[in-house]
Amino acid sequence: MDTHKKNLQQGQALIFTLGLSSLLMVSSLGLYSMIHTLFERKKKIHFCRKALVDIQTELSHSMVELLKLNPQAKKLRRKKLLALHAVSAAPEPISKSIALAHLAKVQLEQSLFRTQQKSIIFKAKAKAQNKKLYYKLKNKLQFGPTPFALRPKLPFSFSPSYQLATSFTRKQEIKAQIFSPHVSQLTCRVSLKKSFGFLLKFKPQVYEDQLETSS
Repeated sequence: MDTHKKNLQQGQALIFTLGLSSLLMVSSLGLYSMIHTLFERKKKIHFCRKALVDIQTELSHSMVELLKLNPQAKKLRRKKLLALHAVSAAPEPISKSIALAHLAKVQLEQSLFRTQQKSIIFKAKAKAQNKKLYYKLKNKLQFGPTPFALRPKLPFSFSPSYQLATSFTRKQEIKAQIFSPHVSQLTCRVSLKKSFGFLLKFKPQVYEDQLETSS
């Protein structure tokens, strides 16, 4: 009887031990899965932000290049005003012809300058697009539109000066999405903001990531 009771107790202890081991194993697997998911999410957010910072940095270089042309743009506008004044003040046909020829020369300079400005913007967007394609293939990112939030002060001028758009940082924001089996949509956002100081430069503004879980 004692032997039977002892065997029964040993059997119950074995069942309890096996049950506890199974429970611990399931808990460990669940904990591992949770840690792995958090690690993968953090890694993807890191790559997402890194890509957007790279793109925004490229755009900022072109913005600085464009803004540095503002003194030259202003000089050309004044030069045109003086040429127009010379045409209207010319007293006789020969001097007027000379003044008109000078005005045409100034207008050509403005036209070439405007082409230079547009070329900077076009190349900036093209470089950003190439980077987006690279990161799309490398990290499976889906990007939103690429803004270039500088606006001409005098949009109808042949040599306008450029300035930051109203609410520049908000308008310059770029979003990217990366899809994961654990979440339906993972989004990161990076913008630019103008640095304080004498130097004309911008720095990336990184926002907290947004997470939308599956319903």
